[in-house]
Amino acid sequence: MPNQRASLPSYLMQEFDLHQILLVEKWVDPETGQSTGRIKHPDSLLRAVRTLVNRSKVNAIAVVGRFPDDDTDDVDDYRQGMGIDLLAGVEAVISHLVVKEFQIPCAHAPALSPLPLSPFLSPKSAAEEVGKL
Repeated sequence: MPNQRASLPSYLMQEFDLHQILLVEKWVDPETGQSTGRIKHPDSLLRAVRTLVNRSKVNAIAVVGRFPDDDTDDVDDYRQGMGIDLLAGVEAVISHLVVKEFQIPCAHAPALSPLPLSPFLSPKSAAEEVGKL
């Protein structure tokens, strides 16, 4: 089906492990109230993406990186539909880094330990957590 193929790739081109962990750090900017962050080893990510671009000729990439586990209290507000997504800012930093350097689309997904089940999960948060099952 052409529509499916256009939106859902039929195979994974290549998986690549980093030589050095990213060391993701995240925080809330006290002036703006927005989540932000950084990766301490951006060169490791860029080297991996460069290898995939040069070797496999990829024209898009998905980065799945290990994020620090939050204290459940820190994410409860967001999970209940209030507050901010504490991961979104650093996810954007990762994507922007790849897009700026290689001019290819970059999806991102945090790898986290499972959060406890909650009967009060907001639809917005539930949609994000489906990918972690």
